[in-house]
Amino acid sequence: MLELFKGNVDIIGSNPDARSYSNVNLHVAYSGSVGKTKMTKYARQRSDRLMVELIERLSSDRKVFVCCHKDVEPHLAGFGNQWAAYDVGHYGALDGRNDWQEFDTAVIFGLSYRSRVWALNSYMAFNGVQTDHWLMEKANDIRKKLENAQIAVSVVQAINRVRCRRVIDSSGNCAPTDVYIVLPRDSTGAYLLKAIKKEMPGINVLDWDFVLEDKSTKRPRRSNHGEALIRYMETILPGEVSASTIKTKLGIPQRSWMRLVSQIKDLSNDITVRLTSMGVRLEQRGIGRGARTYLVKA
Repeated sequence: MLELFKGNVDIIGSNPDARSYSNVNLHVAYSGSVGKTKMTKYARQRSDRLMVELIERLSSDRKVFVCCHKDVEPHLAGFGNQWAAYDVGHYGALDGRNDWQEFDTAVIFGLSYRSRVWALNSYMAFNGVQTDHWLMEKANDIRKKLENAQIAVSVVQAINRVRCRRVIDSSGNCAPTDVYIVLPRDSTGAYLLKAIKKEMPGINVLDWDFVLEDKSTKRPRRSNHGEALIRYMETILPGEVSASTIKTKLGIPQRSWMRLVSQIKDLSNDITVRLTSMGVRLEQRGIGRGARTYLVKA
């Protein structure tokens, strides 16, 4: 953005020798669309594929943080039994947080694209309203640069939520860290890889043979359906949602769902407390075979 003020701003870059990310391995896989629309549409299938891959690849002593879109988060929650520590966060709720500073693994699952309106509005906020000629001839190139730069910022911020953010010696090194990311097979993917290497000098780039669209993937075993339910209820708008919808979206087996219902009926249970704090209550309507269960969000 500052580069748009040609002649009016002097940009002094940071010392490239101040930090070294030579202890960080960036594992890169490529796929088709990884923006919010496609990642949300295929959230369950893609999340299952990722979790199977991570469970097979990472040892049980690892501490794993996954960054994704908000609507994908419920599908990745509840796998804490697989590693020493595990958590999921979403774009828009990461910057500046220290929750995962001891984690040794970061997974970037999906990219946060801004709308085209955002880029042009930002430009005009700094440079004033532009002419029709500018919109026809120059806007597209500037828009693309601003959008890519913003995605790069969000990705680097997400990566540096884990322990690679902290310097551990006088040479500017960080503790050994693994980062896994799925980039699009286009110019944006190439730009982002270049940007990460620039912002994290010395980082080791490795190929990751991960196939996002593999439809033959088996379903991973989730240990905590309650956590997945809580993350799901956080994402939806006020209103009611049926038990059948929840079970289908999150892949919760009937027996596990019945256990969840019993837990929710216990007012002292942690799941109930967290649901109640966000205005969610359990409602069971009817009796016998015709009974229906709903979660209602105020």
